[in-house]
Amino acid sequence: MPRAKRAAAQDSAAPKRHKGQSLEEFIKSILEEIDTLQDDEGERALVTAFVKLPSKKMYPDYYTLIEEPISLNEVNKKVARGSYGNVQDFVSDFQLMYDNAQKYNDPESWIVTDAKKLFDYVSNRADDYSESSGSITVADLPRLANNILDTVINHEFPEDGVLSGPFMEVVDPEEYPDYYKVIKNPTSFNDVKSMIAKDLFSEDRSLEDNLQAFYDATNLIFTNAQTFNDPSSLIYEDANKLRDVFDKEFESLKKEAIPQSKLKLKVKAPKEPMKLKLNLKSETPQPQKKKRGRKPKKVLQEEAETRKAAEVESAGIKSEDSDTEAGEEDDEETKRKLNATESNVMGKTPVTPSSDEVFIRGVTLSSSHTTTQQVANSLSQQGPALITPAQAYKRDMFPDVPVLNAATLFQYKFGPIGYSTKAYSISLPAEASSFVSFKVSLHHIIFNLKKNDLVNGQGILKGDSEEDFSVALFINDDKISSCETFEDEDPQSNKSLFGLQYELKLSYGLNIINFELRLSPNLAKSLRKDEPEPENDLGSRHTRHQLQQIKLNWEVEKFQLMVFCHNP
Repeated sequence: MPRAKRAAAQDSAAPKRHKGQSLEEFIKSILEEIDTLQDDEGERALVTAFVKLPSKKMYPDYYTLIEEPISLNEVNKKVARGSYGNVQDFVSDFQLMYDNAQKYNDPESWIVTDAKKLFDYVSNRADDYSESSGSITVADLPRLANNILDTVINHEFPEDGVLSGPFMEVVDPEEYPDYYKVIKNPTSFNDVKSMIAKDLFSEDRSLEDNLQAFYDATNLIFTNAQTFNDPSSLIYEDANKLRDVFDKEFESLKKEAIPQSKLKLKVKAPKEPMKLKLNLKSETPQPQKKKRGRKPKKVLQEEAETRKAAEVESAGIKSEDSDTEAGEEDDEETKRKLNATESNVMGKTPVTPSSDEVFIRGVTLSSSHTTTQQVANSLSQQGPALITPAQAYKRDMFPDVPVLNAATLFQYKFGPIGYSTKAYSISLPAEASSFVSFKVSLHHIIFNLKKNDLVNGQGILKGDSEEDFSVALFINDDKISSCETFEDEDPQSNKSLFGLQYELKLSYGLNIINFELRLSPNLAKSLRKDEPEPENDLGSRHTRHQLQQIKLNWEVEKFQLMVFCHNP
């Protein structure tokens, strides 16, 4: 015998809200009611498919398609935390549940029908809540504002987890002194909570002005992060994600407090992080994007000084002289072959630091050892050698001319990189071999960490990631894992450097080589404090999630080399 049919979503016999019932009690009563709802035949509970999220193993595409998954399990957690500041937020989650069902399932399926009935029921019951939108007063705002902040702080993103960690406290001025040169009004989630407890809201101002004050105070957290950090950084993206969650919660509060208001959120767009675009010894200047408005004179002067300093340091190339003399053909050749650009990464500093404050001490691209020996043997003995088809053609055409000569050998050196992305473009000699050596010299602090792994000054990098730093090399998006290590020497300080050597095979045409070095905050800080050994900030005292958050704050130095190879 089928069970007796219970109240369906469209039934009107649902109980009304009791007088004096709190928002939390009212929401819990609705959740108890929807547990009893069944389909039209009385054979299936409507909540069955929405009790918990779909299995990631069985439905992996669900989490690719659905940006913000939600189930009754998440709703109950929010109720337990007191995250619902108003009934409209509660209804919005059932709207989201219905939207997700529509997006993933057939619109005519039973699961979409059940989701629609649940949403209609909750929406209709929300109308019974006697606390009308206009009943919110300035005295209610501290509680409601704290509820919104807690929702944003505790929000778990499907792929990233909780992202609010770096935004809870203001940036440490000792660790990032340049931050306070760029950001005039530092703030954090805890600062806003403190403002709420003190004097953020005032009975002397209208409800609308108080809401705007709360929005401005919170939005400044995200604006500061995006002003200081590069748009490509993780913390810049996290600020965007948290801002979206906050805007959604604030919009619900605004609608409930002032339903007919024309309140417009005065959002201040973050200043574009200062970027250095250098055109070193290039015949054709790189086009610059036009920006609206005019930069202050002070900013223009700072950028001019920065460009001049970076130009002198980059790759050991002399600054361009307008009065070029006839004997400078080699320098002109360098101008045509070498071009560099740079931009801040992770927003660590508005200018490129001095060469003593960077970890990538130098980069060298040269002919491989095998190729060098081959050319040397050819020059000394003029005997047979492994040659390319183009060289074989040349030998047949000009049998008396050596196929290989010293012009096929090359070596390009680049100076200290800095907390920025530097990109160079070069063209190899026409007959140069496609087998090359790519060497990177890292700071002596890293050498001190790894010197015990070297035997007679040589070794092999066992893994890409260490406790305090990690390295990665990509050529045309393919990761290169094989790497030899060696003890190098800094010609300026005579200190030992940690060398990495990669043997690469270039493809015909353009090759893009990307090297990335990531540094823990303690390792970077040890350089500024001149400490011989950095403390390990990834000890066992951290949880897995904390390790993930710490990794997001590691500083980055990047080097990009675009190489045109004429031989396959």
